[in-house]
Amino acid sequence: MSALVDLLEDCRPADLDRVIPIVQRLHAWLGDAAYAGCDKEAFVGRTLALAQGGRFDADRRLTLAGDALDLSAACALPFADADYGRIGVLVRAALGEAAAHIRHRGETADKRVMRRHTVLPGALVDESHAQTRSLVEYVAALARDPGCELVDVWVHGEVSPELGRYIAERLGPALERVRLFAIDRQPDYLALLMQQGPRTTHVWFENPLSADISLLALIGPTLMVTGEDVPPLQHADVYWSCREPAYLEALWRRRGAPEAFVANYVQTQAVPHHVAPAVRTRSREELGLASDDLVIATAGDRLGAEFDQAFVDGMGGFLLADPRRRWLVAGDLPDFWMSAFQQVLGRQFVPAPLDDLAGLLTTADLFANPFRPGGGDIALAAIEAGAVVLTRDLGDTAGFVPEAHRAGDADAYFDRLEELAEDASLRQACAAEQRALAGRRLDQAKFAAELKDLVALAYKRYRARLPATLEEILALRPPGVGSLRGRA
Repeated sequence: MSALVDLLEDCRPADLDRVIPIVQRLHAWLGDAAYAGCDKEAFVGRTLALAQGGRFDADRRLTLAGDALDLSAACALPFADADYGRIGVLVRAALGEAAAHIRHRGETADKRVMRRHTVLPGALVDESHAQTRSLVEYVAALARDPGCELVDVWVHGEVSPELGRYIAERLGPALERVRLFAIDRQPDYLALLMQQGPRTTHVWFENPLSADISLLALIGPTLMVTGEDVPPLQHADVYWSCREPAYLEALWRRRGAPEAFVANYVQTQAVPHHVAPAVRTRSREELGLASDDLVIATAGDRLGAEFDQAFVDGMGGFLLADPRRRWLVAGDLPDFWMSAFQQVLGRQFVPAPLDDLAGLLTTADLFANPFRPGGGDIALAAIEAGAVVLTRDLGDTAGFVPEAHRAGDADAYFDRLEELAEDASLRQACAAEQRALAGRRLDQAKFAAELKDLVALAYKRYRARLPATLEEILALRPPGVGSLRGRA
């Protein structure tokens, strides 16, 4: 099983407990011979092709699709555009087969669904976790609407007392409209929700393979946040993020998303997010940095998977061009990267733990975002701390900096980094422009108003698609006549 064991070399230690059972399952279900001659770039595609074989039932096909997603995240396995299309077809067909016994068809639309909300956030972690903080702001935006009656948040796992206090602090009086439930303690929660009547469902980084997403779309409007350029696998009446429609819609089409999904995307100008404040002021001196050093920061909790050769080579050449340039890298790195950076860059490489990121970023002049689809929350923290963010025109981070500040490719990225390094006045001007845009993106009153409009739009689209079957929602067949009325 060498091809499978090779995956473990690129796995973060923190993910080993999750990855080892996946490797064992792939070996048991598919066999090591199934991956003969398969390299890292082709691994996801090979797994999905094998999963589509007739020997697996719907549940096992969904499990294998989930394994491909998990391995891609934990072991830096690339997802080709064709892989996105393949997994979409596989997942929607398997979900349709697994839930074929569901024959519910919504027949009427009641405006009261816009006042009662169900939120599916996956797991909530703690206030240091960016997705958790953003979810709290999202719930606050719903609950503070005077027309809101109830917001039910169905969480996987537990909510710690510390997180409960944080939620209460951020929501204030609006907390009285919010209820938190543990899905794990209520196995029939979906039936319970259906008994309580239609409501608007909000999908917040919930498991993309969960059949509940499509089943809840049968009984009410749905909204889904999108991130990291990943096309959705299931229906929502409104998909939203702050990325430009021209960029995201073209990308989703290239990656095989159904046209009905592409048509439901909406850009927001603001996002629900609260930048965690610095725990304490950090000085350059305590990090071994000089006052006249040019400090370039890079941070993340998956840097080992996110550093590719183009980024590493470009950073190395840029740093070695001037000994006053120092690279502050916050986050765990594999031993081979640590050793290579220390040997080649010497004192110019400054590793640091990821804790108190906001305080650490105040020491940086520039923030060099790796060529990754994520990291938007870290970019916002860097802008808040006063650093200039440089990013490629991809992923979440690109939505938080002006278009003129984004690099189209690796060469343009490092050309721009050189310009910023050599021109303090340019850095000052760019920092001011980025702070202005970030201020608009983090305007929570603006987001609350936009969210209210999105809920109304989701209701309008839901009403237009009635009556809809599960097959239509999963894009397994063209929509019926009801779905073609009144598109907006």
